[in-house]
Amino acid sequence: MKKIQANALVDIAAFISFIPMTISGIIIDLMNRGGGYEGGRNTEYIAEILGLSKDTWIDLHTWTGYAFVIFILIHLLLHMTFIKNIIRYASGAKKTPQECED
Repeated sequence: MKKIQANALVDIAAFISFIPMTISGIIIDLMNRGGGYEGGRNTEYIAEILGLSKDTWIDLHTWTGYAFVIFILIHLLLHMTFIKNIIRYASGAKKTPQECED
């Protein structure tokens, strides 16, 4: 597999895990708002959203978050040469930005 294909696959996988992580985070935040309807005492007011309980949303958020972190770490490893070159260039060891290509 070519490096550009590996980069593309990792980036797509990271994006795919980012979407449900973000949506579940927003839903968990909405489920944590107040007590019941208009601040009432009914704590079961938002017991489910889209047929999933708060615990299920938390599990989904946690596992997609783990997947996202793993894909970002792989992404950084695939770009390690580029990162090292940028650090060298920023520190003044390299004089031309053309040498910082990945």
